[in-house]
Amino acid sequence: MRHKNLFQPIKIKSLVLKNRLVMAPMSTQFASPEGSVTEELIDFLEERAKGGVGMIITGYTFIDGKFSKASVNQLGSHSDAMVPGLNALVETTRPYGTRILLQLCHAGRQTDKNIIGGIPVGPSPMVDEEGAEVTRELRCEEIEEIIEMFGLAAKRAKQAGFDGVEIHGAHGYLINQFMSDYTNRRTDEYGGDTSGRMRFALRVLGRTREYVGEDYPVGFRINGTDYLEFKEERLKGRGMTLAKAKEAAKILEKNGVDYLHVSAGIGETGENACQPMYFSQGYNVYLAEAIKREARVPVITVGSITDPDMAEQIISQEKADLVALGRALIADPHFSEKARSGRKEEILRCIRCNECSYRTGSLRELRCSVNPRVGRERRFVFTQSKEKKRVVVVGGGPAGMEAARVSALKGHEVILVEKEGELGGKLLPASFPSFKKDLKNLIDYYLRKMEHPNIEVFLNQEASLETIEGLNPQVLILATGAEPILPDIPGVSSGSVFSCLDVLTGKANLKGDKFVVVGGGSIGCEVAILLTEPGKDVTIVEALDEILLDQYDVSMKRGLIRKLREASVKTITGCSIQRMTGEGLFVKKDKGKSRFIEADNIILATGFVSKKELYEESKDRFNAVYCVGDCAQPRKIIDAIQEAALIANSI
Repeated sequence: MRHKNLFQPIKIKSLVLKNRLVMAPMSTQFASPEGSVTEELIDFLEERAKGGVGMIITGYTFIDGKFSKASVNQLGSHSDAMVPGLNALVETTRPYGTRILLQLCHAGRQTDKNIIGGIPVGPSPMVDEEGAEVTRELRCEEIEEIIEMFGLAAKRAKQAGFDGVEIHGAHGYLINQFMSDYTNRRTDEYGGDTSGRMRFALRVLGRTREYVGEDYPVGFRINGTDYLEFKEERLKGRGMTLAKAKEAAKILEKNGVDYLHVSAGIGETGENACQPMYFSQGYNVYLAEAIKREARVPVITVGSITDPDMAEQIISQEKADLVALGRALIADPHFSEKARSGRKEEILRCIRCNECSYRTGSLRELRCSVNPRVGRERRFVFTQSKEKKRVVVVGGGPAGMEAARVSALKGHEVILVEKEGELGGKLLPASFPSFKKDLKNLIDYYLRKMEHPNIEVFLNQEASLETIEGLNPQVLILATGAEPILPDIPGVSSGSVFSCLDVLTGKANLKGDKFVVVGGGSIGCEVAILLTEPGKDVTIVEALDEILLDQYDVSMKRGLIRKLREASVKTITGCSIQRMTGEGLFVKKDKGKSRFIEADNIILATGFVSKKELYEESKDRFNAVYCVGDCAQPRKIIDAIQEAALIANSI
């Protein structure tokens, strides 16, 4: 077996896991507003259990009806009324041999008054920039009540049949807040030195043990570091650091924790907890490795592990005892079984775009850019169509290939026409920067899917109304994409001006050492980073007052900003471009004087416009014509793939 260590069983106390793969706890927004289990949540977790993972740890479960809830539609263990639904969840996953644990948490300061109906609480008071109180200090009697609520929530988990519980002491939530000298400035028994700051966590652990007994598995999620230096350099050494985490791990183990689940980051440094594609794979493994050297209980590592080979290496090199997969199991719930049976190539790899975390953080249900079935596992099944049809798809980008894939699964005859010499569409240039290599895995996945016997691919074929008519389609799906916008600026057609796609595809004949990128959106920033080499001078010019306003996910935005700083890319915002010349361009602030910026090359990243000509010509010529992806409107990968899958599944 290729991954023999990964599929060795392991014991956590008396609990035997069939392999070393764990589904990491994640927010889904699938629970009801009251915190009860729903069919969507059951279906979501059942699919991952069916996929062969050794253990599932549920996402954040709040423990009381007061201040512990961090978001809407979170799972709850705050009331006996939750037990029947929790038991239904357990009974659904159990037949697959997967163990399931309930994660218990209190938000502390990391919630919102609109969610809990009052000012969030924490170990110490905190104010915002205007001096308004945003965190209220907990009184000692309130702390005791919260400790009791943790114990009762654990008791309910055991009543419901869960195989254990995990106490969430990471990611900036209440227990982490007490453990951190950044958020805990108390001078009573719950603050001060390490023993004081650990007291709350240990009393939660102790009360939990009182309610569930000595033989019941109780794990603890801990930050290996809060990464506060990425918030502000002056905070380096504050909060949880690796040295402090190793000390805390020893204390927790001594007090009866059965495993340690090592993550990192808090709200202010969340990009380190849910790393975007700009960060390295296995980003936080070193933290678990360091803590494993100090611990005798099993240690779980987590964070940007999307390759079973990496997971196997982590186990074989004893960097951790178990590997938790979060986004990787959202993308492909059958990751584990595919790896176990030697079908690694069939795994649909997570691209770390963080659309999942952005959606749940925006109070929307979990979805995935590459897996359109997430949250719709029961409703969205690709069954054979009763009537076989000829489906012609024009365009071999992600929308076109997904439309072809789903149509083929439904039994239709599919013809895919692509004008270029290879499939991939804009995924090809998008995956060119080394820091976006996750996208190459998606291209490879689709290329394998296009080998389906129901799909015939024609490359180097420019589709026209006449050629389409010759193919005699019963259904026509147009995924012709979008093209760069050429702004109406004097000098834009000069020989030193190139589009961002020209740069990413290698078509731009770049000369000299000075580059100006026009447009400070995500693509412009990525191209700017790509252009930086020793001796190169790169400047981004953006008309709006700040860059990356098209990037809504905080972790992706912070990740890009960090790379821009590391690459020493300069930015000029809030200015318009007057004209371009062979030597540079003239820019102007609102009421300021025109300024000349010297540039050997000007790169345009000023957006895209849909290519709808073929759609307009054909929409009234055939019975069923659909426009998907950027052809409909330039958007994200998630929009292209979900739209294509939904339309193809309706045929």
